[in-house]
Amino acid sequence: MKKLFLIFLVFVFMGTLRVKAHFIERQPSTREIVVRDIRLPGTPHKPIRSVNSIVYAIYSSDTSLLEISFTQDIGVVQILIIDTMGQTIVAHACDTNTESDVFIDISLDEPYMLRIVGSDYEGEGYF
Repeated sequence: MKKLFLIFLVFVFMGTLRVKAHFIERQPSTREIVVRDIRLPGTPHKPIRSVNSIVYAIYSSDTSLLEISFTQDIGVVQILIIDTMGQTIVAHACDTNTESDVFIDISLDEPYMLRIVGSDYEGEGYF
């Protein structure tokens, strides 16, 4: 009789563990970085009012990977990741004509600024 009672308690305990594990919510592992266009090709002195962004950026905390996608060719650009002290952590040059997607391995533990600078384009975003 004691064995049956102990087996019953084990099954009840295992069932409560499964229910608790089901209700644990995970933090979102990816977040989109909004890159604000400061200067676009062909508009050197006008304020920017664009609906479609030229640059899309997503950071995944699971893989510590920053993905930057360019929707159009804006030439050779410099991708900078700057910390809160104004120091450049990562600098990467790419030609958007041949490299429309860029992947940067970076572990984030504080806020950073993503800055993209080219001869005709300039944009920034915070994450």
